[in-house]
Amino acid sequence: MTRHLSSTITISRNASASSCSAGELREIRECLDRNGYSYINGISMGEFDYMAFAASLGNPIPHHNGEVVWDIRRDLAIDSIYHSGNMGALLPHTEAVEHPGLPPRYIMLWCVREARGVGGETTLADGYEWIKNLSGETKRSLRDNRYKWNSSDGINRSGYYSSAIHPILEEFGDRRILRYDYIDVERKGDGFLDSALDGAKEFFSEQHIAIEIEPGCILVWDNWRMLHGRNAFSDPERHLKRVLLSAHARS
Repeated sequence: MTRHLSSTITISRNASASSCSAGELREIRECLDRNGYSYINGISMGEFDYMAFAASLGNPIPHHNGEVVWDIRRDLAIDSIYHSGNMGALLPHTEAVEHPGLPPRYIMLWCVREARGVGGETTLADGYEWIKNLSGETKRSLRDNRYKWNSSDGINRSGYYSSAIHPILEEFGDRRILRYDYIDVERKGDGFLDSALDGAKEFFSEQHIAIEIEPGCILVWDNWRMLHGRNAFSDPERHLKRVLLSAHARS
């Protein structure tokens, strides 16, 4: 398991604690601002109020099926489809590229049961670091060119479909929104898009970290900044839960 120690926060509370303290929350926010993600341990899973903690970071957003908390576990009905509901690897992406308007600001995962054996880690890389090394002309093209992003085959199979037209890089106030998905974007022979997608994928391959989320622990990251994926695994009992969060006004 790999993680940056500077991004690990241990909640120093007794077993009956239902959430984290104001100081711990401030430290978690600082960690998100500094590194783009935070790994939070020291949690008693039977006592901790995950939704109260989530609401302290942002406003929960329902998933495509209306559920606020999404179970990420094996679903035999979609085992042959590229989807989080099977045991295959997931390529780097940001979440909800196909949604009109702003994508979720934060993605929060917590572990009910880890993947036992090899694999199953959540992978992260800092998309802003990828952008930083691009030429000015390339950055302008990422902002100016607009592309059609579609929901994944797995979501479509569930009876839901969405699409939206966005640039890869969008300015929002004093912040930047990075949208990226290697698969679910219409390319139509666009050489610039192909080059950008391949470049980010190569950057991710070289720079990502792999985090095994331990039972009860939380991984949260800035979805406007971080690319994420998953390593393949062989344990069908792996079980995570996910919440999408919009930003509070201060964020």
